[in-house]
Amino acid sequence: MPEKETLTPRQAAAMDLLEWYRAGKVVYRQRHQLSAQQDYALYRNLVSNTIRYRERFLFFIGALTGRSLKKLDHEVVICLMLGLVQLDLLSGVHDYAAVNETVNLMAFLKKPKLKGFINGNLRSFIRQKDDLVSRFEQQSLAIRTSHPQWMIQRWERQYGSKTTEKICHANNRTPEVRIVLNPAFDRQAIEADLDDQFKIVKQHKGGLTLQHPAGLFNTKWAAEGAFLVQDPSSQQINHLIDTLPKKRVLDACAAPGGKLFHMEWQFNNEIDTLVALDFSEERLTRLVSNWKTYHSRAMIVRMDATRPAFSSRFDLVLVDAPCSATGTIQKHPELKWQRREADLLQNQQKQLSILDGIKEVVQVNGHLLYVTCSMEKEENQNVIEAFLKKNSGTFQQVPFSPIQADQSLLTPEGFFQCLPGEETMGLFAGLLQKTADK
Repeated sequence: MPEKETLTPRQAAAMDLLEWYRAGKVVYRQRHQLSAQQDYALYRNLVSNTIRYRERFLFFIGALTGRSLKKLDHEVVICLMLGLVQLDLLSGVHDYAAVNETVNLMAFLKKPKLKGFINGNLRSFIRQKDDLVSRFEQQSLAIRTSHPQWMIQRWERQYGSKTTEKICHANNRTPEVRIVLNPAFDRQAIEADLDDQFKIVKQHKGGLTLQHPAGLFNTKWAAEGAFLVQDPSSQQINHLIDTLPKKRVLDACAAPGGKLFHMEWQFNNEIDTLVALDFSEERLTRLVSNWKTYHSRAMIVRMDATRPAFSSRFDLVLVDAPCSATGTIQKHPELKWQRREADLLQNQQKQLSILDGIKEVVQVNGHLLYVTCSMEKEENQNVIEAFLKKNSGTFQQVPFSPIQADQSLLTPEGFFQCLPGEETMGLFAGLLQKTADK
């Protein structure tokens, strides 16, 4: 097969999706690994939408072929999915090109004898599309929205059926690219340049939403650290801590640094000391790279958050805990198929270990903000409850008020809970205050 650097977007997508279909994981390629970097957007759309709408395309394949998926070669399944995503979802791809290019993939994948099978089924889809879509729309929510049944059942118990359906549809939206602007730069100059290249569709107090983000990170503004990409849900963290003392701040799970740098930009005059931790070498390397780009004054330390070693304490500690990330499925559709329900309790133990270690460096009357991008109680409310049960004499929960967040985003217990929607992804936050030493 050709080297990675010479692959067309469809060839690269076929290889990466084949690996995903076999092993359940996907690693997106970089622009330079394709034969033409301008084709990168097509490659990403093919891969992410095939994964995002997996059950839709598998339903169509079963209906078209009349065969069990287990009896079809993996290469056949992936090529049919790639053909269907172009015929069914992508605009700007003509039916003839979609069929022809997909059929040619069978030779690339060393299955040339199956070209006719691919060709016949894709052409059948074109003729039968209306009927197939009608039949598909009668299927269960799990099939219609391409979500695991166990995940839907959990959300229905926690959020109710109507909200769960909204969450599932929101997860399947193509995520908007929303950027936060670095206040050290001239906003007017950035806006004029980015609007010319990428078209600004919305302006926000601290940033912009772009319509055509392809190539955004190749701009001088990206290289100079003039903006960072951050979901509106994550941007809410600064609102949650706005009224809290922030003289000495610790970000205990900092990489890749988006929340850290945004906090630094907004509260620079209030923060005397800013420290960022991470333990993973890979994550730390990425954090340091971003730290250089954004000219951050934070002190970067490689340290295990479960066993922090500091001679002084902090009046604000942020724990953006590792979690299942079920609130970010819109941006990472592969997570739907990678996660297992058993992961949640395993994650809870890690999260409690971090809180148990980091509690030692919070000063009396200081605050600990616990954050996840999960929508699961085991990783959110239950973690806070378990921590407080063990540390009832030294910590208490501080309910968020409408001053810190919109009332609709606050739970009856005073937690912050943002669900996936038209502009947001899922985010949970709970605020604790240290009331005494041991």
